[in-house]
Amino acid sequence: GLDRQALKDTETAERFEQKCTEYGQRLKTIWEESEEQLSTEELWLDLKEMVAQAATEVLPKVDRRVSARFVTDEIRQMCVERAEIMANPMEGRDKRRLNFLTRTVRRALRTERENYMRRLC
Repeated sequence: GLDRQALKDTETAERFEQKCTEYGQRLKTIWEESEEQLSTEELWLDLKEMVAQAATEVLPKVDRRVSARFVTDEIRQMCVERAEIMANPMEGRDKRRLNFLTRTVRRALRTERENYMRRLC
């Protein structure tokens, strides 16, 4: 997703406004040059797409994945490595490394979760 909170920053808000104005001028030109009469729905969809495009270009992306508090950076790194192996076609995968990472991640998660629960209680 996009970080809408970034619009509270004056500089980001100004850049977003400039992009919207720029795209708005383009849309206005397209609408005026259009041979056919556009419906309100079509105008709205164009406008909505324009704002979304401006937001995508200006606003930073936010990683909204929630991670358990006990997941360490080391475990995250192993998960990323495992995902990269999984992205390969079946015949090109390093099955031994994949199995090792799967077991190691599960074991580490179990241990870290238990330690976390002990610290809480």
